[in-house]
Amino acid sequence: MSVRQLLPTRRGHTVLTIEFAGQKYHVGYGQEIVGKVVQPRVVEVFADAKRTGSDSQAQLADSCIAISLLLQHGLTMKQIAEAFGESRSEGMASGPPSSILGCIARAGVALEIA
Repeated sequence: MSVRQLLPTRRGHTVLTIEFAGQKYHVGYGQEIVGKVVQPRVVEVFADAKRTGSDSQAQLADSCIAISLLLQHGLTMKQIAEAFGESRSEGMASGPPSSILGCIARAGVALEIA
């Protein structure tokens, strides 16, 4: 297992609104800063659903912690996005994400390459 990258106390932060299954989520992506320049690499993820205090909010928060730890242990956002499932018909090469976590990861990949 690789050593966890400890994050600096000051990081860049980008917030996106993502929609999945008719529900909107606010997702924050923590990014490295080199000098005074925000780098595209995502190093942590936070998300908020509308139902604060619900089981689904707790699961979303815990899932974002797990994604953040994976990023800090050397996985890339692209590797994480590719690991999540897709909803696709037989014979299709790819499809939309099958969960909000897949949406969060794909949006993180898009943020890194933007």
